[in-house]
Amino acid sequence: TVILSNTDMLLNQCTEADEHSEKRLGNIRAESIRMKGLVEDMLDLARSDAGRLKQQLAPVSVSDTVMDAVLLFEALVFERQKELQYQIEENLSVLGSGDRLKQLVEILLDNAMKYSPEQGCIWVKLERNSAKTLRLMVANTGDTMTPEQCRRIFERFYRTDPARQNNGGYGLGLSIASSIVTEMGGKIWCESRNGINSFFVQLPLCREE
Repeated sequence: TVILSNTDMLLNQCTEADEHSEKRLGNIRAESIRMKGLVEDMLDLARSDAGRLKQQLAPVSVSDTVMDAVLLFEALVFERQKELQYQIEENLSVLGSGDRLKQLVEILLDNAMKYSPEQGCIWVKLERNSAKTLRLMVANTGDTMTPEQCRRIFERFYRTDPARQNNGGYGLGLSIASSIVTEMGGKIWCESRNGINSFFVQLPLCREE
């Protein structure tokens, strides 16, 4: 935060004659933002490991959370000339944290955005899986992964291949998603076949009064 504050101050003081300085300061700012994100993700995981992220559980609408996230990403998907299809069942709720559930959905959508190819497609589906559970699927076109890669992809810093390092992340997003699902008493897994990578989340539904 201190680095970013000072960098912003210096950028505001740059003149047109300081083109090279402005470029260097811009690089410092961009890398500082990435490092800040990395530190926050690692702290998030550390708190989860220590059991300090458990919050007061309350009914939260998964249907509304997923729809809000989809609408947020829809413009970005269109801008990048990809296709987004979604099917969201209404009135599905779980006991959990609204903020953590929002973070989970955004991680899965962001992952699909990053690793789908140009002109690719992203699918989102939320449905009642049984009388007691719901299932969320976020899938995208992409390179088919092996069963071992599907199993290990939720490990911290894991990359299915070195090329994934060029997408701006550090390999922590899906690990955080896994910790959120565990906190909410659910399970998460990945399946990959025929050029489609699918991430599934199963969560217990709120008991109907």
